[in-house]
Amino acid sequence: MKKSQFLCLFILLGILLFAVILPILLSKIYITYSTPCFIVLGIAMTVASGIMSFFITRAILACQDTTEIHSTLPSIKENEQIALFIPLSDDQLNRLDPNSKIVEIKYDRVATGINLNGEKDIVLNITQKKYGLCATRVVDVVVNSDRKCMLLTSNQGIAQVSGRGIFIVVNKRPSTIKDITSKMRFYIKYPEMKDGVLSLTCNYSAMCSSIKGALGMLRYKVESAGDCEEQMSLYELLLKEMFRSCPSDSSLVVPSDTSIRSGTESLWINQSDGQLTMALLINFSTSMVLGRGSRLNNDKKLFAKITLLQDYIVQNGITSDPEIFPKLFEKIRYKFCKVHRAISQYRCLYNDYYTKYGVTFSELIRSEIRNGNTILAAMVAIASYQCRGTDFATATNSFLKEILSSVGSSNLIAEVNDIINGDLYARVNLNSYKLLGLGISSALKVISKSLGAFCTNEQLIDCARNYIMSKCYSSVTTLEVVPCSLKFRSVQDIMLCNVTTSEPVVDNSNVECFSHGIGM
Repeated sequence: MKKSQFLCLFILLGILLFAVILPILLSKIYITYSTPCFIVLGIAMTVASGIMSFFITRAILACQDTTEIHSTLPSIKENEQIALFIPLSDDQLNRLDPNSKIVEIKYDRVATGINLNGEKDIVLNITQKKYGLCATRVVDVVVNSDRKCMLLTSNQGIAQVSGRGIFIVVNKRPSTIKDITSKMRFYIKYPEMKDGVLSLTCNYSAMCSSIKGALGMLRYKVESAGDCEEQMSLYELLLKEMFRSCPSDSSLVVPSDTSIRSGTESLWINQSDGQLTMALLINFSTSMVLGRGSRLNNDKKLFAKITLLQDYIVQNGITSDPEIFPKLFEKIRYKFCKVHRAISQYRCLYNDYYTKYGVTFSELIRSEIRNGNTILAAMVAIASYQCRGTDFATATNSFLKEILSSVGSSNLIAEVNDIINGDLYARVNLNSYKLLGLGISSALKVISKSLGAFCTNEQLIDCARNYIMSKCYSSVTTLEVVPCSLKFRSVQDIMLCNVTTSEPVVDNSNVECFSHGIGM
């Protein structure tokens, strides 16, 4: 306790002693007179001193619990406590009163929603109480958009934090929340605190791997060839393709008097294309995906076929076989990857998208090369050749070369450089004996089956890149955002910190994305 607090406590005891002794003395001196005013005065002084004592006591306790700005980082009991760091810029931290206790943190949805400065900044209403008195002040602060809120479970992690912000230490075993914090691309959207309870609203990403998560992909707008032409959704594009094999004669599509007599096995809805189309319309009707407006209405023949199937489904209460769902989802996912403006571009591969196997594209390629896929390794080497002055895929080329280097296959890159030697238009004999002994010969054999024995170096590179993109289409998937929340019921300490360290800031608990996921 500080000297000033000892002085306040001494004065408090003096007031209490005076308030007790004075009424006794007055009652002794004037007891013969029995004057009521002295009794009233004594009671009033006792009450007044009690009220003063109450406020002085609260002020002393509050002085011990104020939120000061510290130049050192907090420490936690590892395996028993967790620290939340809320990053603030210099000007935002200066808005807080270091001599007042933080008693409540509230997420300001309105102020956050109207903030249009690039990435949405999080606005928090922080309530502070000064010296334990009833008066409070609410300060609006903006969380530093350049950084993210972090959950830190070790003192080593805390030591890597630099800059300004708020630390909130809670009593919680990290193991009890590991199943959530270890999720893919877990991050904290915003924190809130009230009555000593800290709540975190969070998100994480999950791979879209079932038919339930396909709606976002189906609504994706595909870039059209004409600038003035209205964009078509993936759903509309799929329906146009799937109905191409559908006969115009309705008796050949759904059961009718004619088809019943001739047998229903040959009906279009019982064939592979028809079954997939039926499953698509049953699970995703045109009104669900497109609403009222659709470009399909402009194609009378196609619209008639769609209406025929939808009426048949409704009138007969048709449901789809769940066994066809994986096949339908795979068709949707594959088409989505082929038309997506980022995934479908070779130059965007460096984004290292997630795959349906639960790993990134680079991890998938590395794994297959390590397991002996020599064709894939050679294709990667050929595709990554940097075409001087005409190649806009420098980042992807470097990305693929790094994959080969990490698995010890850099020699393949050297072989490709020797063959092409900077001349894209030179013709190469893929069946040449000179090339048979090379490490990339397995890929050259595959390419020769589609291009023939002779091709230009440019054609060779394009074919290898198409091979890599085919691998991408067959494996890359989308990510869906899953909301979640965490609640900590025991806030131990709150600190305002201004710390500069020489160590780089590493956010181990909330990695935003080292690889990209295509969200919906």
